[in-house]
Amino acid sequence: MENKTESFNQSFLDGIKTFEGDLDYQQNVSGSFSGNRFMPYYDPRGEYLMIGYGHKLDGDLSNYVQGITIEEAESLLISDLKEAYNKASKNYYNFEDLKPKAKEALVDMYFSLGDDVNKLNDFNRELSNGNIVSAAKYLQHTEPGDLDYNRVNTDYFSSHPERAMKNIGKLIESTFEEREDLDNVVMDLVVEVDEDPFTIKANNENR
Repeated sequence: MENKTESFNQSFLDGIKTFEGDLDYQQNVSGSFSGNRFMPYYDPRGEYLMIGYGHKLDGDLSNYVQGITIEEAESLLISDLKEAYNKASKNYYNFEDLKPKAKEALVDMYFSLGDDVNKLNDFNRELSNGNIVSAAKYLQHTEPGDLDYNRVNTDYFSSHPERAMKNIGKLIESTFEEREDLDNVVMDLVVEVDEDPFTIKANNENR
């Protein structure tokens, strides 16, 4: 990702599409791509009607009854990512000084969580203070009663464990200049996925 909203690299876009359901998935698995058009579908929790690559529908839905083209889905994705980028840039005074990987993580978080990112108090405090690795720890799953418990980040991790892991990795990776430094570091991050605790290793797999 470059330091302007107009440009998102293809790898980043492909990653977003994978998490939201790419064309192949929507055509062959979910069935929300048919007749060469993306059709409306509900989010995993059944709360919101969406279309394309995670675009949330609200208000007048008449324009989407017949679905949208591949080109229109791409346009909506770019528009939504620009909005997410602008929110991240506005809410983190040091955003433009961050490495590209950290920017990608924050843009993806605003894309998927919206303004709920602003409720991640511990995460936002540490990130604003430049403590990126410490901030990443607050994206882990926590339990009510834990000192660092936050419903938003816990819901985020529980609902999107692979996505959260990816963004944790990007944040950590962004703090290392050299690949050798990154490969030799094991962060003390213990999380739970399917009730099996494990340690996240900061390695090149998150590139």
